[in-house]
Amino acid sequence: MICKDISFIEKVLSEQELLKSKCENKLYSLREYKGQLLKVGYTKGHPYYSAYFPGEAKHYLGKETHPDVLGIREYRLYETLLTLAEGNIEAAEYFLSHFVPISNEELLKVLPKHYIPSTLNGAMECSDAKTLLLKDLQHLKDICPVPHPESLQVSTVDGSFVRSRSESLTYNLLHSYGLDFFHELPIYINGRYIYPDFTIVHPFEPILYIIEHLGLWFKDDIGEKYSSSFYQKSLIYEEMGFSPGVTLLLSFENSKSGPDLESLAKIIEQTFGRVPTAQARKIGITAEDFLNAQTAHLPMDIRKSFATISIK
Repeated sequence: MICKDISFIEKVLSEQELLKSKCENKLYSLREYKGQLLKVGYTKGHPYYSAYFPGEAKHYLGKETHPDVLGIREYRLYETLLTLAEGNIEAAEYFLSHFVPISNEELLKVLPKHYIPSTLNGAMECSDAKTLLLKDLQHLKDICPVPHPESLQVSTVDGSFVRSRSESLTYNLLHSYGLDFFHELPIYINGRYIYPDFTIVHPFEPILYIIEHLGLWFKDDIGEKYSSSFYQKSLIYEEMGFSPGVTLLLSFENSKSGPDLESLAKIIEQTFGRVPTAQARKIGITAEDFLNAQTAHLPMDIRKSFATISIK
């Protein structure tokens, strides 16, 4: 799967450049210890230190609490950190300078004209259509009410906020795979909104999938009530084309191990690392059909603000 977002690398580069600057400032403040080495000896099991420059005589310092022992150690620490940061900066800069976003436009630049397949322009049109669908899905989320916004307090890798650590871990995992997804994209049905944890657009075809994290499933005190509530919710999902094990994906956790990210990662790779299954195509709902259904109750002037829905 192609990762389209390289902002993570840019963020790493910025962090490493900041670390480099801090290390250089710290090393300057500790410059009297530059080049000094430590020699340790033991008396009755207790370490005692001497300091020296290469090729020169050692001078005794004593215990590890001696200021010069602490200073030499600290200098070596920041010297090592600086070396690591410089290596990371070099690696990140090399990646960013050589990275080529894999797109139809880039292919057209490097592929000889007589090797360009006739389907490439169609693929470009599909890519543009998907961009419009993603914008409309975000627009739908933006204009709908957010339930209990005060509880969105846990940050994610891209600065968004979710409701729990488990949701944050799931969000970050989806983000790491470069997927197009939405946290709590609202679904309007029977006069009210429900909010799936995550809605994902399949990377190969615009079929929608839902991931629900069942964090309280194994709680002894509320587990039964929680599972019953989710069962009712799953019936609504299935009516809309989100079928368990096909386009409705589930993740679990328990009080001892937390969310099972390893199993979820396997589900993500199996589901989104290949084309949708025949069953997903048959019973699933496309992003365009979803948008048409979800905007049907809205006033006409608002519906017209969506680029991809059919207005009759």
